[in-house]
Amino acid sequence: MDIALARPLSAPKSKTEKSQNDNRSLIKRPQTASPYVMAVKYRNKAKVASRKTNRAIITRRRTGRRKASLIDSEYGGCESSFHTYNTSLTDLFDEFNDDFDFDEEESESRSDKDPASYCENQYRRMCKMLNISPVSSFIRELSKKRVSVRHRSLCPKDAKAMSVALLENPTVQILDMTDNEIGPKGALYLAEMLTDNRIITDLNLSDNQIGIEGAKHIVNIAVEVDNFTSLNLSGNGFREFDAIHLTKLFEDTHNLLRLTLSHNEFREFGGKVIGDALKINDTLEELDLSWNHLRFDGADAIADGLALNQGLKKLDISWNGFSMRGCESLAKALGFNEYLIELNLECNRINKDALEKLLKGMKTNQSLEVLKLGWNPITTKGAQMILDFINDNPTSGLKKVDIRTQLVEKEFSENVKRLKEDKDIMFIHGPIRGDHGVGEDDDELSLIDENPIIVLMEFGHMNGFRLTDLFSVFDKDGSKSLDLSEIKTGLMMAGIPLQEHCLELLIDKLDDDDSGEIEYAEMMQAQMIHRRQKAQMMKDIADGSVDIEKTEVGRVRGKLHKLMAKHMDGNPAFKRRVDDFKKLLESSQKDEILRKEFEKKVAMRRSSKVERERKQEITKATEEALQDIIEADTIESQMHVDTNKLSNLTLEKVDKDHTLLNNGTNKTPRSNKNENDWIALHV
Repeated sequence: MDIALARPLSAPKSKTEKSQNDNRSLIKRPQTASPYVMAVKYRNKAKVASRKTNRAIITRRRTGRRKASLIDSEYGGCESSFHTYNTSLTDLFDEFNDDFDFDEEESESRSDKDPASYCENQYRRMCKMLNISPVSSFIRELSKKRVSVRHRSLCPKDAKAMSVALLENPTVQILDMTDNEIGPKGALYLAEMLTDNRIITDLNLSDNQIGIEGAKHIVNIAVEVDNFTSLNLSGNGFREFDAIHLTKLFEDTHNLLRLTLSHNEFREFGGKVIGDALKINDTLEELDLSWNHLRFDGADAIADGLALNQGLKKLDISWNGFSMRGCESLAKALGFNEYLIELNLECNRINKDALEKLLKGMKTNQSLEVLKLGWNPITTKGAQMILDFINDNPTSGLKKVDIRTQLVEKEFSENVKRLKEDKDIMFIHGPIRGDHGVGEDDDELSLIDENPIIVLMEFGHMNGFRLTDLFSVFDKDGSKSLDLSEIKTGLMMAGIPLQEHCLELLIDKLDDDDSGEIEYAEMMQAQMIHRRQKAQMMKDIADGSVDIEKTEVGRVRGKLHKLMAKHMDGNPAFKRRVDDFKKLLESSQKDEILRKEFEKKVAMRRSSKVERERKQEITKATEEALQDIIEADTIESQMHVDTNKLSNLTLEKVDKDHTLLNNGTNKTPRSNKNENDWIALHV
């Protein structure tokens, strides 16, 4: 969007120009005063100018002299306006030039109305024009600091109507539109609104399918206006080369403090681009790059950028693929970086050897306070290695270490308690070997004491999958059995709130033959037992002889609901992991159906092919038999002809000899031998 600035001509200062100077202060000095206070001050002191401005805009729209953008709705429309805007963005009002005019009385009393009521009227009018239903929660929150319209399946038209309502809203500072379908066009409408609305500083557009085309509009506005403090663009389908268009957020913004770009696919090239941008950024404080397939060169580039960055305090690079190579690069970066406070490396294929490399680089680092390493195979020796590192490096700034999925020894747990008392360092770990305790969560302890079979069955019922679905997803080799690692991986991906000890109990309960595997037959038997218990429970409840909460199934169900709600509250990563598992199950079921249909078609084709080949063989054999018969008839006919010819020649010879004898010639007849040779020669 091209914006040209034109200063007003010098003239005696009037009341209107004084109001415009207040407006200029609102734009030129956004950090010197509260935007809300200055906006209200401007609207209260500039009623006449505001009325003339609006009237001028309406007149121009009616006469069609020019197409005014939304930006002119507050600053343009009068001869002394000091801003001139040339924009290529779609005007929100272009499609409704005649319907969106205001009466003079409405325009004159506009500044006296309650801002929330005015915005609500604008929103309802726009919804009526676009033929869409208003969102009641959006209307209720127009007078609040935060507007949240999450998981509403909003389309671009909804984004357009909301943009009109928020255009002059003086209260909303946080706009959360997570998990909708506004697309690139909806992002365009929001960008047009944000050009004029300087109050909104926190924008969340995660999982909205805006793509890089929609992100370009948001990025351009974020750079141009530069009043965002938090921006979330996660889960919008960005690919490797799309990172080039997002580097402006690192290079050209000065107020952006929190940036979330998780659940995209930046991979190696995107990691290089973002790593280079991190080197020159010194204003961003929190960056989330989790779930982005960062590995190899991309992971190295992120580490190199962190080494030179002088502002980042919190970095989330969890659920990527840093492994050994990435840990070596991070070790070098942490040796130079003096600003990072929290580092999240969960699920990055970090084993004990990679952890050792990482800890070597942390020896000289004194700023890092929080280190998260959950869902990594560091083993009990790796956990002890971290504890020894803290004890051997008194200058280390670590105050919290999170390895919540790692099984530890009992001695380790006792050392952690002493560390908490001596140095006030929090150490979150997994279950203790040989102990049923897993931490401070009493609800989780209570759930682990229940029958693991019922826990698993009820958890599957709660999340809408069966045990056969679990087998179809994780039984890759088709052996109809799951070993310990496969069942653990499956349940962790599904988001079951159970620790490793409970999973081991589950294996022991279901594995009747002590083979170390859960076979399909064993799982089906457990499912039948659960169904009988559930049927008995429903029968008892129907008879009124027992309360559902006092039954084993009902008790487990209640505990699971409570724990799942606790895990999902304020933890979008957990909810996203559960949703991803459900999608994986759905795709697996579809693949199974397609596979069966394909096998059926192949079998039909094979049977038809065999039948066709059999018919071809019969036809070929019949043709060969007919050909043999024809050849035999031909040979027989030829032999008959040759026999007749021989007989005729013999008769002619005999007649000739008798003729010669009767004539008295001295020639004697040929011998039988010569006669036979002569006959054979002629035949």
